[in-house]
Amino acid sequence: MKRAEKKRKQKKVMLMFTLATAAVIVGGMTFAWFSSQDEVTNRLSARADYSVSISEDFTPPENWVPGQEIEKNVFVTNTGSVDAFARVWLEGEFNIIREDAGITAVPASAYTPTELEVGDNDKLKELGYETVTSDGTKYIKLLSTTSTQNDKNQNEEPSEYDVSASGEGDVKALSEVQALQAGGYLAYAPENAKYTYTVNQNKSVDVYYNTTNHAAKDIAQGSVVKVGYAVVAPSGDGGVTTYIAPTNQHGDIDSDTFKPDTTGLYLFRRNMDVNDGLSDKDWEYSGYYYVAGTTPGDGKYYALKTKTVGGNATVYAEGVLNSGAENVDVQTGALTASGVANVKLHTAKQEVITDANVAWTVDNVETPTKLTATLTDGTQANSAKKVAVDVALANVISSGNTKDKWLRVAGDGAIGANGTRDTFYYTNDIEQGDTTAKLVDSVTLAPETKQTAYIAFDFDLNVKMDSVQVIPNSAGNEDYASVKDGWATTGTKAVAQKATTTVGAPEIDNISWTAVLGG
Repeated sequence: MKRAEKKRKQKKVMLMFTLATAAVIVGGMTFAWFSSQDEVTNRLSARADYSVSISEDFTPPENWVPGQEIEKNVFVTNTGSVDAFARVWLEGEFNIIREDAGITAVPASAYTPTELEVGDNDKLKELGYETVTSDGTKYIKLLSTTSTQNDKNQNEEPSEYDVSASGEGDVKALSEVQALQAGGYLAYAPENAKYTYTVNQNKSVDVYYNTTNHAAKDIAQGSVVKVGYAVVAPSGDGGVTTYIAPTNQHGDIDSDTFKPDTTGLYLFRRNMDVNDGLSDKDWEYSGYYYVAGTTPGDGKYYALKTKTVGGNATVYAEGVLNSGAENVDVQTGALTASGVANVKLHTAKQEVITDANVAWTVDNVETPTKLTATLTDGTQANSAKKVAVDVALANVISSGNTKDKWLRVAGDGAIGANGTRDTFYYTNDIEQGDTTAKLVDSVTLAPETKQTAYIAFDFDLNVKMDSVQVIPNSAGNEDYASVKDGWATTGTKAVAQKATTTVGAPEIDNISWTAVLGG
């Protein structure tokens, strides 16, 4: 009995110890609830592979002449990986050299020309304008004294033009100076001018034999005549006879060998109207202003300003025609000093005329095929001074939304920095790797452009292009959201438009462009 009771007490103590121990353990721990964590990375890749550019096929001419058409094919190409919308407009700039007002042909000290350095103005130097006035505003043309050799011509008789003594008739072309003297009659020379020439055929010349006596003398071919020099008896020089003629300001000469030796103006009679020999206006003149060198003929020859009379290309020395009959010998065409008072040196000026002074006009509003760029510097109304360039267009429409065409949107036509140009919007987006239909086909120097309008010019045809990316929408279809509210024109001459409807899903293949409201 006692033993059983004792056993119960032992179990009770053990249970209490176990519970106490459990309490201690539970009080010192944290329960482990179920939990979970995860991470997913969605990579969105972007590349700045957006490249839309103008592509063209164009070889500029060496010397462009009126009416000459030059092939120039202009497209827009997408070489990137993003589809794009495109628009194009044209601008132009002229770098033009024109004849200027000229300088009165007074002694050279009055305009003190200086030589241009090579590279200073290569274009003018190439054209022979090798001198410039001291104030730097006018370029003066120097005439060439170099004869050019022609191909052999067996039909020509050997002459003083022979390149060699071969007797084959291999002749030289006249130099610029010789061509101006080709009339064979000296109409005007400076007072007490000295000059020489070689007689090409037997002729009678008034020569001096001593300080007081002179008379007509038959001069043999090959002899040298010296005018205005100290009077000496006829003398020989290496087998060539030299004759001294009286001081003379006009008379017959052998023009191809004429060499001036005194600074001043020299004018030559070219020909006359045989129907009426009693008017000074029947005479034609040419000539130059000569600045003497160390020996006869080796100085500088300056071109004279010329004029066109009655629409003809014949040139006259400026001022001669207005001199009055009393200043011209109607029998010989010789001129007095008062008759040449207004003769001027030929001068040129170079101007850069930007697009702000270029007018762009289309040939036909409904079916445009040509844009014409015309200078608007005050010369456009003068047919003799007008300069224009025609740009032939291709694939251009003025209305509708025909696929793969260029929609012409008319500019405001204003001349000046704020004027807008006709702008051509493409009626399809340009897929990556694709090229648009051709916009420009060729350029032509307008046939109405005359030689009198310029000495030389360069025309830079600037093709300007804007593009903007196509943005896919949430459904993955190409969208025109980038241009649906209008295409900004800040800093350009493009006319603003906006895309209103498109055809094709998921790929755009036709776009309608309309004016921006309020724009």
